[in-house]
Amino acid sequence: MRDQVSILNVTGGRSLAGEDIELKGIDLETHETISVKCRFIDTNTAEVIDYHVHSVLFRDGSSYAGLLMIIIFWGFSFYRSKKK
Repeated sequence: MRDQVSILNVTGGRSLAGEDIELKGIDLETHETISVKCRFIDTNTAEVIDYHVHSVLFRDGSSYAGLLMIIIFWGFSFYRSKKK
């Protein structure tokens, strides 16, 4: 199962649904956004099989650049429709 979690501390995280999950087999020293491949042992515990640490600048920067392009496109479209 693949899920994204925001690490709250070295041994736990929170799912996108807001549930607290204890993570086994991962040792991170800082607060990072990661993608994990894990196997659930029980309802609140997951064993991490593999994980990927996301680059903050690339991931967040790309999201902000995409949102900015959408706003510019909408603004340009709105401006052109008002000129007609």
